[in-house]
Amino acid sequence: MHAAVFERWVETDPASAVGWAQRLLTLPASGVLGSFRWDEGADDPGLAHQARVRYGHPWGLVEYTASQWALKDAEKAFAWAEQLPAGLAREVGLPAVVKAVAHSDLERALSLLDRLGDDSPGTREAAYGVIELMAERDPERAWTIVGRLQDDSDRRWASGGFVAGLARKNLDAARQWVEELPAGDLKSVAANALVQQWVKQDLSSARQWAESLAQEESGAYHSLLSVVASSWALREPEAAGRWMAELSRGKKGLPPWHPIARELAYVDAAAATIWAQQLPEGDDRHKALETISEVWASRDPEAARAWISRLPENERREGFDRHIVLGEFQQLAGGDNSLGELLAKVEDLPEDYRQEATGALLGYSRASRGPEIVTWLQTRPHGETKDQLISTHLTILARGHHPEVVVQMLEQIQDEKLRFAGARRAVGQWNSRDRTLAAHWVPKLSLPEELKEELLKSR
Repeated sequence: MHAAVFERWVETDPASAVGWAQRLLTLPASGVLGSFRWDEGADDPGLAHQARVRYGHPWGLVEYTASQWALKDAEKAFAWAEQLPAGLAREVGLPAVVKAVAHSDLERALSLLDRLGDDSPGTREAAYGVIELMAERDPERAWTIVGRLQDDSDRRWASGGFVAGLARKNLDAARQWVEELPAGDLKSVAANALVQQWVKQDLSSARQWAESLAQEESGAYHSLLSVVASSWALREPEAAGRWMAELSRGKKGLPPWHPIARELAYVDAAAATIWAQQLPEGDDRHKALETISEVWASRDPEAARAWISRLPENERREGFDRHIVLGEFQQLAGGDNSLGELLAKVEDLPEDYRQEATGALLGYSRASRGPEIVTWLQTRPHGETKDQLISTHLTILARGHHPEVVVQMLEQIQDEKLRFAGARRAVGQWNSRDRTLAAHWVPKLSLPEELKEELLKSR
């Protein structure tokens, strides 16, 4: 299904659309993504890609559905979101309803926020959105609500929303408010929220203000420079890279720049490489280039290979080639080859690449290959290699395959510690979809009762 079709469905018949979206939540993630695209043989893969990028995972559908339905019937949308499976589904759906209502009716949004309760999943996210909108329209009242919060962490979080909304209405007032705060965690959170809005309006002045605050205050405010760097690097990677390199020369305590590389590479890998090559020679630059190679290889292994081949010898790392191989096998895993054909390709690789490539095949294979994977695992000789292979990749396996298949995979692990470690990864993935999955499947695992109880308590 194409994104625009689903959006039109929500607009015309939200009840049916949300029912369809909710059924998707019971499927493994790979099954969801597989159903939310053009049928095989469709002649517009570009539009199919747009659909996947826009929603990314089933909770993206939940968020869109909840917000659109809330515009038509807030009560029904809220009731639907309340009965979603406990986990990320509800934690995404409830705040989406509240924030959508807040755009047109703040009083009603506040009423829905009260109904969520302090301990309800998604309350903090919903409160941030409501306070952000209120600060844009009625700053005094918004700050009064923030001041009533008893928990310091909640108050800091809400303050970020207050500053973000105030900055959209009156940037100078927001800047003055932040500058008058005493140094500490609250000021750090508020300053970050301010700069995130400021760079959208005037990147140059936001950069100058962030630089001055980072120089005057403690190292906690150096994170402001990362906010500026991320925004600037997406627009002008070469200029941003030169600025970051200049900041880094002779200064201690600055944030590492390489974490920005992942975000940049997902948006524009070629631009990310231009940015990274402006950074000073050293560990930060090497990590940035390695992150770019990993992201690029997972999306377009051939383009990443061509880029790596043009790098100077002193810039290349062994990990780059490994990323290319894993990226190629991730793509092969989503294709039509049989598991046997794919595993035969693994045998052609250097020995130290084989286990990771096998893990990529198992983890990124279509859900329909689950039984075939279990059968193959059963034929493998028992030992540390097999146990490590399954346990290490359980997060991906649990995301892409039915819980029954995952349990069968876990049962192949002989080492109890590795089986428990793998089970923790699987439970973490299940809880993100529906916390009732763990309650149903954990008792079926071959683990001591005390370890099962520990898994069931995890969140």
